[in-house]
Amino acid sequence: MLAIVLNQKGYTAIYTGLDSEESSQVVSAINELGITDVKMGTDGSISVPSDQADNVRMQLSIQGYPKSTFNFDVWNSGIGIWSTDTEKKVLQIQQLQTHLMKAINTISAVKNSYVIITMPENSNYVISTDSEEPRVSVKLDLKNGAQLTSDQVEGIYALVLNSLPGLERENISILDSDGKLLSGENTTVEEDVLYQ
Repeated sequence: MLAIVLNQKGYTAIYTGLDSEESSQVVSAINELGITDVKMGTDGSISVPSDQADNVRMQLSIQGYPKSTFNFDVWNSGIGIWSTDTEKKVLQIQQLQTHLMKAINTISAVKNSYVIITMPENSNYVISTDSEEPRVSVKLDLKNGAQLTSDQVEGIYALVLNSLPGLERENISILDSDGKLLSGENTTVEEDVLYQ
């Protein structure tokens, strides 16, 4: 009995709430990545082995998925029933930043990434439909001599954009190791931007 429990693989839901058409497309895209161990739930969820979740999420973002839902659900790890709204908000922001960094760090050119989410004062929760003007800054520490392709930059934008309701692309800043703003279309913008 103990051997069976120890041999069970952990799964992580990478998306929830997908319609059946997009679920099929996403499963096909995951299979093309060489991962055949995919679980589909009746609620439109798709789960993959936990040790591959961050990489799969990033690779699918580069391909433009998801089209119909947010990337991340609210995690309640560490949030107790006696936690204040402020404590919940701070912890949810920290958890979302961590999950975004882990996914971005799976790109081979990225040595490390830093994500800062700034939520408006009037927003009670990270995942909320009434939030106004959230902002996200991503600082990439690239490996020596490495550069990101425009598809990879667009994938990071898609990953971040789909992580928060109400987030607009113009409120996302992605900076490379030299502090240059990466736009995705032509990979970098001419002017240097300081990381805030």
